[in-house]
Amino acid sequence: MERVYDEAVEAGQAALSRGAWPDARLRFEEAIEAAATAEAYEGLSWANWWLEDVSACLEAREQAYRLYRTADDVRGAARMALWLGDDHNEFRGAGAVAEGWFNRAARLLGDLDCPERGWLTVFDANAALGRHDTGRARQLAAQAEEIGQRHRAVDLEMFSLATEGVALVAEGAVEQGMRCLDEATAAALGGEYENLAPAAWTCCRLMQVCEEIRDYERGAQWCRQVQEFSGRMEARFVHGVCRAHYAAILGWYGRESEAELELAGARRT
Repeated sequence: MERVYDEAVEAGQAALSRGAWPDARLRFEEAIEAAATAEAYEGLSWANWWLEDVSACLEAREQAYRLYRTADDVRGAARMALWLGDDHNEFRGAGAVAEGWFNRAARLLGDLDCPERGWLTVFDANAALGRHDTGRARQLAAQAEEIGQRHRAVDLEMFSLATEGVALVAEGAVEQGMRCLDEATAAALGGEYENLAPAAWTCCRLMQVCEEIRDYERGAQWCRQVQEFSGRMEARFVHGVCRAHYAAILGWYGRESEAELELAGARRT
């Protein structure tokens, strides 16, 4: 049974890495049949996340959280609490529930210096952006970036850099902010991110800022790259959102018929 479990988890992780979400879900479900571990439920939660099965994703994350707590794995439990908080924010708009999970993660982590601490910090930075407190957002993003660099967590480091870039652009430092976003997106599309979800967020964030500041040339260049990446990875979350931003850019260029096609494609993804 142990061999079956190990092989299923390894296959599931490989499927996640190449964007084969249905296969990943199947493999992690096989692993859970062999041994219901926190690791297997965590992997399953990500497969469900990419398949946009929100209820199944939350259920798997909660189960992983409970199992990590039972095993006294503080970092694992905190990690699940962080993603649960983000999911409740993004998918359900349940800010109070999200805050409860973020606070739980903070208490679990205590004074630990680890990547999970960095993710908590960058989520705080994003909350500051939502309040239009760009100074605080920059400060927190820089702290999270340092933690990512120290622990060689490239996805954390680069997503934090992207967050800093958004804050800089909002403050009027457009050139500096776009340099941050360009670098973070290059790392995402170059396959440096350990977790594909922050890579998707980084790409979409760049597209959104390009649209907001009407930098259509930059947006068009990057959107082609993002679309190729999301097509290879079957990343519907990236593909749909970024196609919508790309459509806006095409519209500003006066290419309405192409923009309409992109919007129709975004609605199907």
